[in-house]
Amino acid sequence: MLGVLPAAMVAKKGVEKYRNLKPNQKKAVNLTGLAVGALVLLMGYKLYSGMGETFDVLTGKKKEEERKHNEIVYKKEVAKELVNNGQRPTLTQIEAKDTAQALFVAMDGMGTDEAQIIAALQIPKNKADWLLIGAAFGLPDGLNLVGWLYKELNAKELRVIRATLSKINVKI
Repeated sequence: MLGVLPAAMVAKKGVEKYRNLKPNQKKAVNLTGLAVGALVLLMGYKLYSGMGETFDVLTGKKKEEERKHNEIVYKKEVAKELVNNGQRPTLTQIEAKDTAQALFVAMDGMGTDEAQIIAALQIPKNKADWLLIGAAFGLPDGLNLVGWLYKELNAKELRVIRATLSKINVKI
């Protein structure tokens, strides 16, 4: 409350000084005030628009957008490899998705269900099936299916998986 009185007195003195200015001086003061106001608005806009990206980072929106972009690029690469592979998948899209989901469930969360992984990897009959399952698996947490297998399995378990996949000419 005490700060209001001196501020009011300063404002009153400023108004009196403004009234005593010549017309050209008043124009200069008005233009300066407009320029300062425009500058403040511009700075506020720049700050706000720059903060949008900051909020995207904080909320995870930017990471989610990057993940979606990476997954689209990955799936295009797999589709191209499927065409270049020369084999036709024996699995339907639904069967590949179900197998990918079973693999994800076996590896996600606490503990890894190695038996479920081995059983699921018996399903693909050729490299095209493996690629289809990999595409359906996607990139959860930024890793593809092979990345998840390496993350979740020990060396002995990976040898078993490699032996299983080598039967369909897949090397991991």
